[in-house]
Amino acid sequence: MLLKTTGLVIFEKKQSEQDRLLTILTPENGMILARVNSPGRMKGKLAAGTEFLTYSEFTLFLRKEVAVVDAAEPKRLFYGMRTDPEKLALAAYFARLTYDLFSSAAKEDCAGALRLFLNTLAFLEEDKMPKALLKAVFEMRCMAMSGYRPDLSACRICKKSAGDMVFFLPQRGQLICSECENHSAEEKIPLNGDLLCAMKSAMSSDLKEAFSFRLGEKNLLCFAFLAESYCIARLEYLPATLRYYKSICESLEAYMPPTFSGENPEKGSL
Repeated sequence: MLLKTTGLVIFEKKQSEQDRLLTILTPENGMILARVNSPGRMKGKLAAGTEFLTYSEFTLFLRKEVAVVDAAEPKRLFYGMRTDPEKLALAAYFARLTYDLFSSAAKEDCAGALRLFLNTLAFLEEDKMPKALLKAVFEMRCMAMSGYRPDLSACRICKKSAGDMVFFLPQRGQLICSECENHSAEEKIPLNGDLLCAMKSAMSSDLKEAFSFRLGEKNLLCFAFLAESYCIARLEYLPATLRYYKSICESLEAYMPPTFSGENPEKGSL
């Protein structure tokens, strides 16, 4: 069976001197495992269109387990990202996270994951957002889309609505208020109203809104820390791609335990 589809290459693995195995995230067929034959002799569009993190128009021969790539017309190569080791490392972490969360997801969820990933790569390539903020938005949105949306409605103990000063419990994905926080020995991350708003905006159904808000420096550090903490808690492991990204990141302070701030986020635009 022949299939024509757009898709983003989120993984590639060399099987032999002549074969590569690709994982392609598509909008209508979920994730497809596909083999590229004789990569050493490939030239032009097929070679470019099957590179890691390339968005292409694919022609695939579908088989029982592994498809075969017959043609690949590159639509976007993200050149500006490939020349920056830090950006490339961050994109590799995004790919790992996408695979882990959506490899068994419904096709419509994969379509949403593809839209999110492509928008995130475009922002990363063009420096439209600070990397720490982009990473946090991607993490929180992936969590929400894959069934791990945290409950930000009320304190988990007294059930009172979230006020100006609450704590986030990354192991549970819930809030606890300042009056009840002494009843919990779990790791707690302090939030103000602005950070709570940022978490909700990142998970908004409107993709434009998720990428439109901005935070002051101290709130940004806190947001980056809590998003990563929650993501790792849900995954139950630290991805090697994230470990590598942090080892070369020039702004490691963005991932250290934050100081609390009452700054207001500033609304930006795409």
